[in-house]
Formats: sequence, C-alpha cells, structure tokens
Amino acid sequence: MWIALLILLTILFGIIIYVLVAPVVIEIDTINNLYRIRFFRFANGRLYFNGIDPWVEIKVAWWHKKYNLLTALKNLPADNPKPLIEIMEGNEEARTIPWKKLIAIIRSFKVEKFSWHLDTGDFALNGELYGVFACYKYTFGHDVTINFAGDNYLVLTVKNSAWRVLKAVLKTNKQPLNKNIK
Repeated sequence: MWIALLILLTILFGIIIYVLVAPVVIEIDTINNLYRIRFFRFANGRLYFNGIDPWVEIKVAWWHKKYNLLTALKNLPADNPKPLIEIMEGNEEARTIPWKKLIAIIRSFKVEKFSWHLDTGDFALNGELYGVFACYKYTFGHDVTINFAGDNYLVLTVKNSAWRVLKAVLKTNKQPLNKNIK
C-alpha cells in the first residue's frame, strides 16, 4: 500500500517538474510557411494554409486532430455576450494593467533565432530604415536587414518555460524594503 502511494506521488512529482521545466517553443518561419507552438516532446499546435483555407493541427501525445478555421468559426454560437466594457464598469482593479508583471513576463522569453529581411517597396523608406536595422544588427547580433531586392521573410524562434514565467512573476511581487525606516 505504501509503496503504491510512494510510486504515485513520485510520478505526480515528476509530471509537475516536467511541466515547470519543459520549454515551450514558438516558431515563425515565413520561408517554409511554418507557424507553430511546441510543448517539448509532448504537444504541438501548427497553423498552415491548404490553398487559401487556414488549418490548425493539434497533437497531444498520441492524439492528433486537424481543424479548418473557417468552418470552425462558422459553427460558433451566435449568442452575443455582454461587451467587456459593461462587465468591467464597476471594477476599477480589473481595468489596471500590471505593467511590471507584464514586462517581467515578456523578458522571461528567450529569443533563440531572429532573422528578418525586409523590403518595403519604397526606396526612400528602405534607405531611412537601413541605418536603424544596421544599428539593431550591430547592437543585438540578430540577422536583420533592409534589402532592395524584394526579399521579405521572418524567422523567429522563442523559448520559455513555466518556471521562468513563475520566477518572473514572483520577483515582481516582492515589495521593496522601505529604506526610510530607522
């Protein structure tokens, strides 16, 4: 009995650690038409276009499902809920945005790959943006380029984990010590 309970608790603890530590990867690659979110070796979701129809493919462990977004949106119920403004009218706290937490969560993301080649089609605007992109490339080391050849693509890979988000939120919750107290 105790051994079975110990094994069950060990498995539960392992699952919790896995969910906290396993990375979530967001990938955008316009060259290969790849838009997906992956939960390390367990689940992923992908957006792709079959002709002009947008499709979403979801895989979780052994379960696999594809949805056509256009037909899924047509099948949504037509009843309209109350607008968000009416719901939040009396609640002042619901309207405030916790900027410190939001910025901390955004900073917890790690950009692994960032490559952006842009041609606006306007030579004058390309010339104005060239210096900004060159400064960014020099400062951060990412492959960002303004070109005059019509090449437009974005390759972005961003990683994060629940542990990093939780750590960022907990750091922003700490109240600074009042140094005026003697």
